[in-house]
Amino acid sequence: MRLLGHAKSIAIAVNDGLTWRAYALRQARGEWDCVGRTEEAARGGRQLPKGIIEFLAQSRARRLRVLQSGDVHTLSTVLPEDASEEELHTALAYEAQGEIGLEAAGHRLVAARADLYKMGGERKSLLAAGFEIERLERLAADAEGEAVAFEGAGSLELAVLAAHARRAPNRRLLLIRKHTSFYAVPANDPQPFMTAMLPLGIDMLADSTARERAERARERLSAHDAMPLSVILPVEAGRSREQFMPYLGASTDIEFPELSEIEEAAVRQCAGGRVGGVDEACPWIGLPPPPSDPHRHGTVILFAILAATLVWVGWRKQNLESDLRAAKTNRTAWESLENARKRAESATKSLRDRQNALLAKKTLLEQRRCLPLGLLPLLGTLAEHMPAYSYLQSVKQRDGGGFEIAGITRWQDGLPQLDAALRDMGEREGLRREFGGLQAMEEQYAQRFQFVVMPKGGQP
Repeated sequence: MRLLGHAKSIAIAVNDGLTWRAYALRQARGEWDCVGRTEEAARGGRQLPKGIIEFLAQSRARRLRVLQSGDVHTLSTVLPEDASEEELHTALAYEAQGEIGLEAAGHRLVAARADLYKMGGERKSLLAAGFEIERLERLAADAEGEAVAFEGAGSLELAVLAAHARRAPNRRLLLIRKHTSFYAVPANDPQPFMTAMLPLGIDMLADSTARERAERARERLSAHDAMPLSVILPVEAGRSREQFMPYLGASTDIEFPELSEIEEAAVRQCAGGRVGGVDEACPWIGLPPPPSDPHRHGTVILFAILAATLVWVGWRKQNLESDLRAAKTNRTAWESLENARKRAESATKSLRDRQNALLAKKTLLEQRRCLPLGLLPLLGTLAEHMPAYSYLQSVKQRDGGGFEIAGITRWQDGLPQLDAALRDMGEREGLRREFGGLQAMEEQYAQRFQFVVMPKGGQP
């Protein structure tokens, strides 16, 4: 029997793996308002708890949708433009089966284009989550027991992401669950939009093994420390924010928005969404349509052929992957030998360079004049005539002979004394000096001076 309800009222039940919550909503002037709410601590998500069923009866809603928590995956595929919604779902389900191992025949898939969240995602990328058909059928039976039509299920993570994107699209989102967390990062050059499941859950509050897993989550989060972060904690962990802080990276901008506010905004935002398709930021999916073709045996045969084909493809894929692993093993061995050869070559070159350096030093030591021409007189002149409140920065030998002198002075009037001393020294040693100028150093209230001493006739 088809159940008809008021089009402007609906109930949405939410299960986050820890608690069931239900909202009664009514549409007024194009907006959905929450007119009732209840909560029941029931961890199982396979059926509606008694308290939620009683709430449905009291709310007089005739339509029910359920938001379930589950892992979100990213699919990259080209969808047929002329396919019906059910054909589209079938294509996505088998794409998910090939990419993430989801059993296509036993699951219903919700998916949304990544660009709908306005966080830099690409249109060709889809965010998807799967629900067991058996579980949806049980929820539908519970609802119909109260004369409420079960319209479909949606992903709690995608609903929260849609509400977060409307509220703060430039912030990262971390939705912490019982064992894992849903993580979303907006696009920010060169970082593309991405989502991931991280091993950080509220079980780390009491489980040392879970805390060890959380260390891996911290490494992932630390890679985006430059971006602000919004962390949504379950009600059970709302008072334990400080215990999560060491695992959230070193971002200086971390906020903890209230789950109740985000969830209610998400529920109101997605209450009127269409069931089916990939064009809703909070997508919904209903139960499979009942078979209407009297010759459905042909369809069964078709799917049997398709299943056999997929089995063959899987077997062939395993063989190719085995060949690929063998090739990678050979390549790794070759790269190891190549790296050893390069290390030996590098060590040989290092030893040869050291040998050449030692020979050059030996040759220099065997010469009668080891020091460059004019170095000792220059050092003596600098030591004797350096102005007060001044110091030497460097003395560098020039390729063409001579030296470059740089220093800092806080008494400019003393430089002429040094200039005259360098000139006299140059006349005695067959050198000439050139003044390189002064450069103001405002932050140090000083000036940087330069001199060049070179053989007479040399290039400045």
